[in-house]
Amino acid sequence: MSVHTHLYAAKLKTRVLAFGPSPGNYYLLMRNIEVNEAQDLISSYCIAFCDETRLAEFHMSNTQLGAAYSSCGEALDPLGSEFIASYRQAMVGYTIDEFVARFAPPFPNHLKIDVDGIEEEVIDGARETLSDERVRSVLVELDESRKGYSKTVEILQAAGLHIRAKAHPPEFDNSAFANQYNFIFSRE
Repeated sequence: MSVHTHLYAAKLKTRVLAFGPSPGNYYLLMRNIEVNEAQDLISSYCIAFCDETRLAEFHMSNTQLGAAYSSCGEALDPLGSEFIASYRQAMVGYTIDEFVARFAPPFPNHLKIDVDGIEEEVIDGARETLSDERVRSVLVELDESRKGYSKTVEILQAAGLHIRAKAHPPEFDNSAFANQYNFIFSRE
């Protein structure tokens, strides 16, 4: 989740669990939680979600605060192309299903997944959680031209979640990101 999404949900008195393996971005998240006095509503964990619980490498395109385009496991950018990481760090990755089963956090009603190209892997590792009717919606950024796009949509639909909205910023049109959209999946 972006920092603004966390804070917006907290302002609505919604309990938020936030996850992210990038140390710089984790610092920014924690600092924003502190500055906005939202620690009673937002719990943040410096871990990654993936398709299997494992120790892996987190490949960062750069280590600047707020940087994006990092990848868990393989050094792939959001378009699926290999990149040379400016820095690699060890990280712990969980499937969402394993995390929920092992730690029994408050069960998620809404999920926002923004993972720069490994959406299929994260969603594949969340099949049980997504099938639970307490999950009401999923907001996920997907690239329709990526190989895993159809499988990701199939997993979500098999869990009872269906596309309700799809949009991207106008500046994405006629760019390398023209096929990338934010999708909202929800239950009937």
